[in-house]
Amino acid sequence: MKRLLKILAVLIVLLVIAGVVAFLMLDSLAASAIRKGGTYALGVETTVDGVDLHLGSEVKAGLDGLSVKNPEGFDAEHFLRLQSGSLGFPASDLLSDLVTVPELALTGIEVDLQRKGGQTNYGVLLDNLAKLGGGGKEPAPEEEPPGGGKRFRIDRIVLKDIKADIDLLPLGGVAGDATRVSVAIPQIEIEDVGSDMSTAQIFSLVVRTLLTAVVQNAGGLIPADLLQELSGRLGALGKVPFELTGDVTKLGT
Repeated sequence: MKRLLKILAVLIVLLVIAGVVAFLMLDSLAASAIRKGGTYALGVETTVDGVDLHLGSEVKAGLDGLSVKNPEGFDAEHFLRLQSGSLGFPASDLLSDLVTVPELALTGIEVDLQRKGGQTNYGVLLDNLAKLGGGGKEPAPEEEPPGGGKRFRIDRIVLKDIKADIDLLPLGGVAGDATRVSVAIPQIEIEDVGSDMSTAQIFSLVVRTLLTAVVQNAGGLIPADLLQELSGRLGALGKVPFELTGDVTKLGT
């Protein structure tokens, strides 16, 4: 009897250890999914410092230090940097393929728009986003991102504390001719997000929304040709439903 109790005790300890290990792995698995989704959607390396999951009746997830690198050939190291993000979803969705998220909040966003040698960094990235289909729709089966992964039903995305730096290097000019302007946007709310989205599609929606907000609020600060090109590229990918909250600050030249 004692031996049986010892065996049961060992089994319980092993199950607890396995559960702890599995829980600890969730953070790294979530971070890996974000990296893969961003890299697939934008065609450039996407990194994240960490993801922190807290289990309860609701799973709460925190994201720290996400960065999207610039395409090759551009001076700045990053196209986009994100300070932090957070979301929550029912614990019952943890093992489900489709996760329901009432709100995804992303805070402290920096975007750097550049053009160099007749190319723009945002043009390269939007060309990569086009593979997801118009408006970020589901790609063809043969173009699915590697590794599969969970899909998300998101009710609302909130983007807070946004700053867009825009490099006004004249077309065909040299770096010494460049002028930079900045646009600060306090908050963007994206409604009617989508009922079945991959991580890559979420990246697409967020980036297109940020760039659309820049187009709508940087008029008079950036050259007409740059504004026209960016508007055309975004229009080809479809409209995004969002609302600005608060006053946009144009920081000037």
